[in-house]
Amino acid sequence: RCCSPTRRWRDAIGAMAEGAAAAPDEQALIEIALRPFRVLEALGLPSQYERSFKLQPGELLAQRYMLGVRADQASPAQWLDVAQGLGMPEALRFDFASALDGAQSALFGFEGAERGAVLKAYAEYRGPAELARSGALTEPVATEPVVLFRGFKWRADCPDPGVQTIYRCR
Repeated sequence: RCCSPTRRWRDAIGAMAEGAAAAPDEQALIEIALRPFRVLEALGLPSQYERSFKLQPGELLAQRYMLGVRADQASPAQWLDVAQGLGMPEALRFDFASALDGAQSALFGFEGAERGAVLKAYAEYRGPAELARSGALTEPVATEPVVLFRGFKWRADCPDPGVQTIYRCR
């Protein structure tokens, strides 16, 4: 769903504040949650907003969302600016910007939990099924795994080297 940044910020603040009581510092959590909205708006990058939840053993994480941006909306230098503005660990920034070459979308996420706040960035690629449907796939589907996403995740409320994950599909 696409809506104005001001409305998305207000929605995000309300949603995060409702469930943030267990967090060590409610205001700090809200500020971290708003960081992706603010960074993308400052660079003039239009995005789509999607709330989500995650079930873990003994825990429901409802303080989550993703923002999606078409990967061709920004240059590699602008993607580096986004990564820096989000506070992505420096060691991950170049890999993130490079991962967007050939990607369909850039996704930015927030997850707040009692154990802290996590920011996420993903490069999303078109999968083989989508390519076949669109007619863009002229070769048979490879038997090797296809990369669907490259994910970059880090704790936003404390020093963290972050982690990079590659999501593959056969």
